[in-house]
Amino acid sequence: MKLAYLLPCTCGQKVEVDSTQAGLNVTCRCGRTLEVPTMRHLGELERIGGTEPRATSTWGPRQGYTLMGVLVALLGLGWLGYQISTMPSEIHVVSEDIREDVSALSPAEMAQQYAMLREGLDPTEPPIVTATRAYEAWHRRWTYVSGGVTLLGVAIAAGAWLSMDESKTPRGKRR
Repeated sequence: MKLAYLLPCTCGQKVEVDSTQAGLNVTCRCGRTLEVPTMRHLGELERIGGTEPRATSTWGPRQGYTLMGVLVALLGLGWLGYQISTMPSEIHVVSEDIREDVSALSPAEMAQQYAMLREGLDPTEPPIVTATRAYEAWHRRWTYVSGGVTLLGVAIAAGAWLSMDESKTPRGKRR
Protein backbone atom coordinates (compact mmCIF):
# COMPACT_ATOMS: atom_id res chain seq x y z
CA MET A 1 0.00 0.00 0.00
CA LYS A 2 1.44 3.36 -1.07
CA LEU A 3 1.85 6.21 1.32
CA ALA A 4 -0.46 9.07 0.27
CA TYR A 5 -0.39 12.74 1.22
CA LEU A 6 -3.01 15.52 1.33
CA LEU A 7 -2.04 18.61 -0.67
CA PRO A 8 -4.04 21.64 0.56
CA CYS A 9 -5.67 24.01 -1.93
CA THR A 10 -6.52 27.68 -1.28
CA CYS A 11 -10.22 26.77 -1.62
CA GLY A 12 -9.97 24.66 1.55
CA GLN A 13 -10.11 21.26 -0.11
CA LYS A 14 -7.25 18.75 -0.02
CA VAL A 15 -6.06 16.76 -3.02
CA GLU A 16 -4.70 13.26 -2.46
CA VAL A 17 -1.22 12.75 -4.01
CA ASP A 18 1.46 10.09 -3.70
CA SER A 19 5.22 10.03 -4.11
CA THR A 20 5.01 9.17 -7.81
CA GLN A 21 3.50 12.61 -8.44
CA ALA A 22 6.31 14.56 -6.71
CA GLY A 23 7.26 17.64 -8.71
CA LEU A 24 4.22 17.38 -11.03
CA ASN A 25 1.06 19.49 -11.29
CA VAL A 26 -2.37 18.23 -10.19
CA THR A 27 -5.80 19.81 -10.50
CA CYS A 28 -8.07 20.46 -7.53
CA ARG A 29 -11.86 19.87 -7.79
CA CYS A 30 -12.25 23.64 -7.79
CA GLY A 31 -10.20 23.86 -11.02
CA ARG A 32 -6.98 25.32 -9.63
CA THR A 33 -3.66 23.77 -10.67
CA LEU A 34 -1.49 22.80 -7.72
CA GLU A 35 2.19 21.96 -7.80
CA VAL A 36 3.06 18.80 -5.84
CA PRO A 37 6.20 19.35 -3.73
CA THR A 38 9.39 17.49 -4.56
CA MET A 39 10.27 14.29 -2.69
CA ARG A 40 12.35 16.34 -0.27
CA HIS A 41 9.34 18.40 0.88
CA LEU A 42 6.59 15.84 0.33
CA GLY A 43 7.02 14.48 3.86
CA GLU A 44 5.95 17.85 5.29
CA LEU A 45 2.38 17.27 4.05
CA GLU A 46 -0.35 15.51 6.02
CA ARG A 47 -0.16 11.74 5.52
CA ILE A 48 -3.09 9.42 4.90
CA GLY A 49 -3.39 5.63 4.56
CA GLY A 50 -0.49 3.35 4.06
CA THR A 51 2.31 2.95 6.49
CA GLU A 52 5.67 4.54 6.92
CA PRO A 53 8.23 2.85 4.74
CA ARG A 54 10.19 0.53 7.01
CA ALA A 55 13.93 0.65 6.94
CA THR A 56 14.77 -3.00 6.46
CA SER A 57 18.26 -4.28 6.20
CA THR A 58 19.08 -6.45 3.22
CA TRP A 59 22.34 -7.47 4.89
CA GLY A 60 22.51 -10.97 6.30
CA PRO A 61 25.04 -13.68 7.05
CA ARG A 62 25.30 -14.55 3.40
CA GLN A 63 26.43 -11.05 2.48
CA GLY A 64 28.75 -10.90 5.50
CA TYR A 65 30.54 -14.12 4.59
CA THR A 66 30.71 -13.02 0.97
CA LEU A 67 32.34 -9.73 1.96
CA MET A 68 34.78 -11.55 4.23
CA GLY A 69 35.65 -14.00 1.43
CA VAL A 70 36.18 -11.21 -1.09
CA LEU A 71 38.42 -9.30 1.34
CA VAL A 72 40.50 -12.42 2.07
CA ALA A 73 40.76 -13.13 -1.68
CA LEU A 74 41.87 -9.55 -2.38
CA LEU A 75 44.46 -9.76 0.39
CA GLY A 76 45.74 -13.03 -1.07
CA LEU A 77 45.82 -11.58 -4.58
CA GLY A 78 47.80 -8.57 -3.41
CA TRP A 79 50.23 -10.79 -1.55
CA LEU A 80 50.51 -13.13 -4.54
CA GLY A 81 51.20 -10.17 -6.84
CA TYR A 82 53.93 -8.98 -4.50
CA GLN A 83 55.47 -12.46 -4.34
CA ILE A 84 55.46 -12.79 -8.12
CA SER A 85 56.92 -9.32 -8.64
CA THR A 86 59.78 -9.98 -6.21
CA MET A 87 60.54 -13.49 -7.46
CA PRO A 88 64.31 -14.01 -7.58
CA SER A 89 65.86 -14.43 -10.98
CA GLU A 90 68.29 -17.12 -12.03
CA ILE A 91 71.85 -16.98 -10.79
CA HIS A 92 73.89 -15.38 -13.54
CA VAL A 93 77.62 -15.74 -13.68
CA VAL A 94 79.22 -12.50 -14.74
CA SER A 95 82.47 -13.03 -16.58
CA GLU A 96 83.91 -9.74 -15.32
CA ASP A 97 83.53 -10.99 -11.73
CA ILE A 98 85.41 -14.18 -12.62
CA ARG A 99 88.20 -12.14 -14.28
CA GLU A 100 88.49 -9.95 -11.18
CA ASP A 101 88.64 -12.98 -8.89
CA VAL A 102 91.26 -14.71 -11.05
CA SER A 103 93.40 -11.58 -11.38
CA ALA A 104 93.37 -11.20 -7.59
CA LEU A 105 94.91 -14.69 -7.09
CA SER A 106 98.56 -15.04 -6.22
CA PRO A 107 100.75 -17.29 -8.42
CA ALA A 108 100.59 -20.06 -5.77
CA GLU A 109 96.77 -19.84 -5.57
CA MET A 110 96.59 -19.82 -9.36
CA ALA A 111 98.65 -23.04 -9.51
CA GLN A 112 96.40 -24.60 -6.87
CA GLN A 113 93.24 -23.64 -8.83
CA TYR A 114 94.79 -25.04 -12.02
CA ALA A 115 95.56 -28.34 -10.29
CA MET A 116 91.98 -28.54 -8.99
CA LEU A 117 90.58 -27.89 -12.47
CA ARG A 118 92.74 -30.67 -13.94
CA GLU A 119 91.20 -33.11 -11.43
CA GLY A 120 87.70 -31.90 -12.27
CA LEU A 121 85.32 -29.26 -11.04
CA ASP A 122 84.45 -29.14 -7.36
CA PRO A 123 81.04 -30.81 -6.89
CA THR A 124 80.21 -28.70 -3.84
CA GLU A 125 78.36 -25.45 -4.46
CA PRO A 126 79.73 -22.13 -3.31
CA PRO A 127 77.94 -20.68 -0.26
CA ILE A 128 76.25 -17.93 -2.32
CA VAL A 129 74.64 -20.55 -4.56
CA THR A 130 73.43 -22.53 -1.53
CA ALA A 131 72.01 -19.38 0.07
CA THR A 132 70.32 -18.35 -3.20
CA ARG A 133 68.70 -21.76 -3.57
CA ALA A 134 67.44 -21.59 0.03
CA TYR A 135 65.97 -18.14 -0.62
CA GLU A 136 64.29 -19.37 -3.80
CA ALA A 137 62.72 -22.28 -1.87
CA TRP A 138 61.52 -19.90 0.88
CA HIS A 139 60.09 -17.52 -1.70
CA ARG A 140 58.34 -20.33 -3.59
CA ARG A 141 56.79 -21.61 -0.34
CA TRP A 142 55.33 -18.19 0.51
CA THR A 143 54.09 -17.79 -3.06
CA TYR A 144 52.12 -21.02 -2.63
CA VAL A 145 50.78 -19.82 0.73
CA SER A 146 49.59 -16.54 -0.79
CA GLY A 147 47.90 -18.47 -3.60
CA GLY A 148 46.24 -20.66 -0.96
CA VAL A 149 44.95 -17.60 0.91
CA THR A 150 43.46 -16.32 -2.35
CA LEU A 151 41.73 -19.65 -2.98
CA LEU A 152 40.48 -19.72 0.62
CA GLY A 153 38.85 -16.31 0.15
CA VAL A 154 37.20 -17.41 -3.07
CA ALA A 155 35.98 -20.59 -1.35
CA ILE A 156 34.48 -18.62 1.55
CA ALA A 157 32.67 -16.24 -0.80
CA ALA A 158 31.44 -19.04 -3.06
CA GLY A 159 30.44 -21.18 -0.09
CA ALA A 160 28.35 -18.35 1.32
CA TRP A 161 26.34 -18.17 -1.88
CA LEU A 162 26.10 -21.90 -2.48
CA SER A 163 25.41 -23.21 1.02
CA MET A 164 23.35 -20.52 2.75
CA ASP A 165 19.65 -20.54 1.98
CA GLU A 166 18.57 -16.93 1.48
CA SER A 167 15.00 -17.65 2.58
CA LYS A 168 16.23 -18.64 6.07
CA THR A 169 18.30 -15.53 6.71
CA PRO A 170 16.93 -13.32 9.52
CA ARG A 171 16.13 -10.19 7.54
CA GLY A 172 12.53 -9.51 8.41
CA LYS A 173 9.42 -11.02 6.91
CA ARG A 174 9.58 -12.56 3.47
CA ARG A 175 6.56 -12.70 1.22
